[in-house]
Amino acid sequence: MECQNFGLNWFEVLLVVVGSILGFLLSILTTIINKVIDKNGEVRIFYRLLEQQAKIGVSEDEQYLLIPVYFELQNTSNTTRVIRDVSLYIYNNGKKVTKMMQLQCTKDSITNEIKNSYGGEKNTYSFVLPAQSIQKQECEFFYKISKIDIVQKQFDEIRFAYYNEKNQVMDCLFLKAEQGWNGIEFNYDNEYAELKCVKKKK
Repeated sequence: MECQNFGLNWFEVLLVVVGSILGFLLSILTTIINKVIDKNGEVRIFYRLLEQQAKIGVSEDEQYLLIPVYFELQNTSNTTRVIRDVSLYIYNNGKKVTKMMQLQCTKDSITNEIKNSYGGEKNTYSFVLPAQSIQKQECEFFYKISKIDIVQKQFDEIRFAYYNEKNQVMDCLFLKAEQGWNGIEFNYDNEYAELKCVKKKK
């Protein structure tokens, strides 16, 4: 009667272990690659001023600047993207003067009823962009000062900015305003223009 050999074949065991490790590493690598592919794409922002509604105006002892804007927000990636705190800023000689107010709504002067609502959900100026999507948003920005402060609070440009998913400020020029409170040449082109923002330097 022959004896059975119950000894382990260490070479076969080694092959099984190596195969398992390679399979595990390959699955991790595949997951990483898929996430990179899904994130491949970008957020693109287009804007158009509401026809003949942007203006510099006077109200009693105050001077004000009103800029209503249509935005088209496009997400070309395969993952949900977020842009937070879409804003316009007043600048003078390269220095920030102030952030314009983000209006949530306008009301009828007689009935006090809401006529128009602005921004996204709950009138915020932060937007969630689903994968491979585009959405239109109407926003309105407002800035006012006392007439006696016009000289001290001059401005020569308006800049656009928002925070990306990494909480980084993305910034670009919105429009030039070299004459400041003396007048702005608003571009009422019916075509949307793209705002090509870059990460703002600290």
